[in-house]
Amino acid sequence: MSSRMKQWIVVLALIILGLGVYQLIAAIKLTTTTGLLQVTSDDKKSVISVSQANHQAAGIGVGSARAHLKPGTYTVVASTSTAQANQIITIVKHQTLTIDLKPVKKASQNPLDSTTFVGADALVSHGLSSGQLASLKGLLSAYAPKAQTITVNGSSIESGETDPDTGVFKLNFTVQIDSGTYSATVNYAVSNNVQLLLYTQGSTTPLYSAGSAT
Repeated sequence: MSSRMKQWIVVLALIILGLGVYQLIAAIKLTTTTGLLQVTSDDKKSVISVSQANHQAAGIGVGSARAHLKPGTYTVVASTSTAQANQIITIVKHQTLTIDLKPVKKASQNPLDSTTFVGADALVSHGLSSGQLASLKGLLSAYAPKAQTITVNGSSIESGETDPDTGVFKLNFTVQIDSGTYSATVNYAVSNNVQLLLYTQGSTTPLYSAGSAT
């Protein structure tokens, strides 16, 4: 074997060793700055995804999944073409969270047909398009499919800060769903897509998160 060939073998070995060390360091860094989410679904064919406010949902598995996530609040969804389950979770650094989702069959009836919306048109005056308002009504009805009346308090509507990176706009308002009153935030951009966040009054942790503004 020539000396040049030996040199190339040594260089290649050093590169492989360096890559291995880099991957080890990256793995150690990942596990020391994140929490671990473990998800199982009763429906082994359901697609499991994770999303955060102002971020598009990301698929992490089918039937079951494991994912290292940065600390924060997330919405986890297990869905098929006919069933869905979602849960809002909080990831804590160095801790493992295990959840089991039980997808239920989606209602065949359009909930908008049985729900009366009051005051929702005021959101159009504050920036929502008619298409975005229709999407928002669909998300509210998905949260409370049996609600008879959903009322938006027009005097409570306030514009939030615009995200300079994504161009996503924000409206904050109070909504009453039958006898329950919630704080709500709708995030929207240029498409008809919207994201809805519902909070119990006085809370900063979303009770319900659905949709995507992007």
